[in-house]
Amino acid sequence: MVEALYESYLIDGHLVHVGSSVGIAVGSAETACASDLLRRADVAMYEAKGSKTASFKIFDDRMSEMIAVRASMREELDRAIRDHELGLALQPLVDARTGDLASVEALLRWPRCSRGDISPADLIPMAEESGQILQLGEWVLDRALKIARELNDVPVAVNVSPIQFRHHGFAGLVSEKLLAAGLRPAQLRLEITEGVLISHMDAAKSTIRQLRQLGVQVVLDDFGTGYSSLSYLQNLDFDCVKIDKSFLKDLGRHSRAVQIMRSVIDLGHSLQLKVVAEGVENDWQARLLQLLNCDYLQGYYVGAPMTLDELIEFRANNAAAAKCRQLSDDQGPEEYMDPPPAAAVSR
Repeated sequence: MVEALYESYLIDGHLVHVGSSVGIAVGSAETACASDLLRRADVAMYEAKGSKTASFKIFDDRMSEMIAVRASMREELDRAIRDHELGLALQPLVDARTGDLASVEALLRWPRCSRGDISPADLIPMAEESGQILQLGEWVLDRALKIARELNDVPVAVNVSPIQFRHHGFAGLVSEKLLAAGLRPAQLRLEITEGVLISHMDAAKSTIRQLRQLGVQVVLDDFGTGYSSLSYLQNLDFDCVKIDKSFLKDLGRHSRAVQIMRSVIDLGHSLQLKVVAEGVENDWQARLLQLLNCDYLQGYYVGAPMTLDELIEFRANNAAAAKCRQLSDDQGPEEYMDPPPAAAVSR
């Protein structure tokens, strides 16, 4: 079946190949019903999708354990949402020139999970697969708006899942939440990635337009990593782009990296967009981004994810401001436009 599906087709003068991922489950005395058999085949299919070599997988005992683990995790996540056991860490975004706090990004944390620390990169796909993402996304939005009320004039940014963003009435939900919280729309920012936009472009364009009409800023996250990033800038209205941290890791390693960074920042400014650089981890990167006229910096060099109390103290101490202003005052461009020593490159 896999080989037959992969045979090429001639469509409008182009050879087209269709790949497939197949999951196989064999009935046994332990199989309670047809739905159990289909569920096992479905698990095997996702294993095949995740494999770099196999296009089909046969359900086995290891996958059976996986089903039990996922079921347990779904129950635990339901309880965590209901009992408010989740949390948000807040990472600062600072003005690249002055170091003043410009906004914060809310990052989901699950501190009491029985399986230890689970990164959002694992938690969000699990919630999407289980159908819990809408409930989880609404919890995050509610909590972020409460934090925004306490911070008063500092906008809070929330990452939005593709499923959540494409759900009917998302812009209306955001409007209702803002009204209930008594907040100005400018106090909320929504960050979306290419996964939100890669399908249903017309629906995405409509939702972004509605959100911006409300006064909510929309940010294109992980810019430069997707296949169609430039197309999105051409067809969709954003307020800000965040340059993916992979671009910073290449600074000092590849001769063209500085020129690419310069081009991306200039492109954003020519489109009247603010530009954020993610993953700033040392003074060399921060000074270079100052010289390239990047608007905002985010990363461990200027501030790690922290609690609300720690953020309030961070703001009062103005530590990032001291760092950025010292770089601007004391360092000249000539020592930064060439690659730094290997030890100075971001880890």
